[in-house]
Amino acid sequence: MTENQASPTEANASLITVKGIKACLESPTPDWAKIGVALNAPELRTDPDFADLVETIQTRLGAEGQVAPSVALLKHRLAWSAAVPAVKPDLTAVLTPLFIKDPVTKRYVESIGIDKRDTSPAEALRRLEVLMALAPGVYCQDKTWGFGIVRSLDGFYGRVRIDFDGKTGHEMTFAYASSALQLVDSEHLLALRRLQPERLAAMVRDQPADLVKLTLKSLGSMPLPILQEWLVLKLKVVTDWKAFWDAARKGLKTDPQIEIPAKRSECLRLTNRQSRFDVSWVEAFRRERGMDVLLERLENLQECWDEQKSRPEVYEAVADRVRFIIRGSSERQSDLLARGLLMAHELGLDLVEMDPGRARALFLRPGIFRSALTKLPVRFHRPLIELVGGFDREAMTARVLEEVPEMSSPCLALVVEGLEGWGQGALIRERIKALTATRDTSPAVANWVARHWETIDEWSTIPMLELPEFLLELLSRRYAYDMLKAAHLAEEILMDKAWLMAVMGRMTSEQRQGVMQRLKHMAEGRNVIDVKGLMGRLIVLFPELNRVLSSTDETPTTTAARLTSWRSLKDRRYQLEKLVNEEIPANSRDIGVARSYGDLRENFEYKSAKEQQGLLMQRRAELEQDLAQARGTDFSGVPTDRVAPGTSVQIRYADGRVESHTLLGEWDQNSDLNIISSSSRLAQLLNGARVGDTVQVPNAREEMVPCTVESIEAPSEAIRAWMRG
Repeated sequence: MTENQASPTEANASLITVKGIKACLESPTPDWAKIGVALNAPELRTDPDFADLVETIQTRLGAEGQVAPSVALLKHRLAWSAAVPAVKPDLTAVLTPLFIKDPVTKRYVESIGIDKRDTSPAEALRRLEVLMALAPGVYCQDKTWGFGIVRSLDGFYGRVRIDFDGKTGHEMTFAYASSALQLVDSEHLLALRRLQPERLAAMVRDQPADLVKLTLKSLGSMPLPILQEWLVLKLKVVTDWKAFWDAARKGLKTDPQIEIPAKRSECLRLTNRQSRFDVSWVEAFRRERGMDVLLERLENLQECWDEQKSRPEVYEAVADRVRFIIRGSSERQSDLLARGLLMAHELGLDLVEMDPGRARALFLRPGIFRSALTKLPVRFHRPLIELVGGFDREAMTARVLEEVPEMSSPCLALVVEGLEGWGQGALIRERIKALTATRDTSPAVANWVARHWETIDEWSTIPMLELPEFLLELLSRRYAYDMLKAAHLAEEILMDKAWLMAVMGRMTSEQRQGVMQRLKHMAEGRNVIDVKGLMGRLIVLFPELNRVLSSTDETPTTTAARLTSWRSLKDRRYQLEKLVNEEIPANSRDIGVARSYGDLRENFEYKSAKEQQGLLMQRRAELEQDLAQARGTDFSGVPTDRVAPGTSVQIRYADGRVESHTLLGEWDQNSDLNIISSSSRLAQLLNGARVGDTVQVPNAREEMVPCTVESIEAPSEAIRAWMRG
């Protein structure tokens, strides 16, 4: 009695009766395979004695200790019970005596949830089959722990011990294991990663399409982003996803067993199709009139077009349907028209023959080109801009320039790039200058200006001093629909600390105070955008600006910056980068691993990782604050008439001992070169002293002793080399 049995028609016809099966049961060694085939015959279930016969067979199998056939018959009885309710089994009565003799398996019945209302009989049997298959060396998969190998089973405690990738010797109860584990074979993706990593690496390199199929076969259908997450983040077998997927897609496009959806949110699936682009496909393609469907099928054909275009029936069908798309698209279907033109271009079809000029004239009408860009996915934008540039370039340039204020921010960025490629860069620059000069343009243009502020600075379109105010003026108005969305995007940029640091960091302290003063005036009125929130961010980045808010006059105040050498500034920036890119992500992974260990209240690893997270975040805030306030310098041109940061001083003690020190920035220190920080106690005591002055300084025992300033000089070349890093 097995799952994989021959069809009933293959059994002896005389056996497919209750009488025939009873006769077979009289043998001391019945042919259980034949009996199993016979029981599956639909006509047998109409016999009134069928239920008694099944019960007799179940009892006989149990008495002989036939475990696997007994469980298989139970599964069949559950399936038959829909038509013959009398055959529905009592799982507890059948399974308990069957498994009670073995010290390990006797725990199975109580672990599969037969007595629980939320566990169906079919699910209970599925769990039982999982437990029956568990044995040392068996491969399995768990959603939390991943791939594992069974190490041992403990019948006394009802537990199974498994070596998972993330944790060896992990114990599970039979109840949990039966419900959570999935048995896998040696060809499963997770098994290959654990047991044959070199083979998996070779598939990534040489057989990307086969690896995608293996992933779908092992883990089931999934959208492309989930596939990427599995291969790149979870399994870490693919490093360059774009190169891998480009190579895999080429192979999958011509594979009849793979189904690649048009949308990223839909699932990639394995199918049983045996052929592709055959005669039936061509005929169905010729009859299709849905433009979206046609374009999807053309994209599937595109990868193997070089092979298929030599077939006259395929080439003629493709040319006919592409012509149908181009000539049949209306003004409202500008995106379909654009995709049709792009498809004709990419397949090498004759555009003049496809469309004698209608499409080109259509794109010159107001709003058509902009509408196509808005409706099309981003991947079509750049190719379309390049394509229409080959139409009537002068007229197309005039049309594009006129519609710039109404374009979305992403479209505008590509249009600027495209017009540069058309050789019309000067015209688009003048157009944007004219739009920004009046301070009366769209938030989409403001968004582009904010994202490309370095280009704007290079073009001398808007002085950097006026850029924040310019954006605020535009964003303080009320918008709707697409323009409201563009305004929100521009506002996000304006409120971004990194952007503020980059733009405002190029100004002098006095210039920043001037910007703050203008923002202060704007905050007094009613604004849609949170001007005060922007001012708060600026104060965090540049604390000296707080004086502008507390000052009652209009004159910008000055403040001393925290000076340091370029070397120390670079070192501090490196510390922040390492903290953000390495230490904090590593801590986040530690927290995730610790959380998986169980009860967080008594989880030392979790508490320790969370405490470390707090320290790392505090350190990050300190470094960001330090870097926001610091200014790098080479200390050149510092006067030597008195001791100051950027000077080397020689002092003599009363006992004749002479010391040399070089005062540099707040973060500078090097004992070999006698460099001391300007914030150190010794530097602060010496600061401002002249040659011949007597200064009280601490000795090794922290006692204040007198010393005389003998000389003040500029730093040596060795120290300057150190400062340069």
